[in-house]
Amino acid sequence: LPISLRLSAENFLLAAMAINPDQVRRGGTDPGSQGLIRLTAPDGTVSLPAFQFGGDGQPLPVVAAINRLLDADDDPWGVADWWLGPNARIDAVPAEMIGRLADEVLVEVARAVLEED
Repeated sequence: LPISLRLSAENFLLAAMAINPDQVRRGGTDPGSQGLIRLTAPDGTVSLPAFQFGGDGQPLPVVAAINRLLDADDDPWGVADWWLGPNARIDAVPAEMIGRLADEVLVEVARAVLEED
């Protein structure tokens, strides 16, 4: 991608509601856990998109499973984009459909990405 498009995409993802590693720790979770998206801003600040966590501060199992499936540890920006961008298969933003669509449907939509490659 041209640098201006990449920066625009990063800014979009960094603008999503997020929490910092200390907040994740206070919720009882290691912010370095596999299955969590961690985005590092150009200034070195690390944030974790908030959609990954339930009201109790714990990671949502379906989100962690999909993040592992899509390899968020290796490609956090790509996986964040999958969650926060519109998805034609469900005609919605996946993160907005957590708890509204069956977990199995979200997993199948994520699996479809792997089949496209």
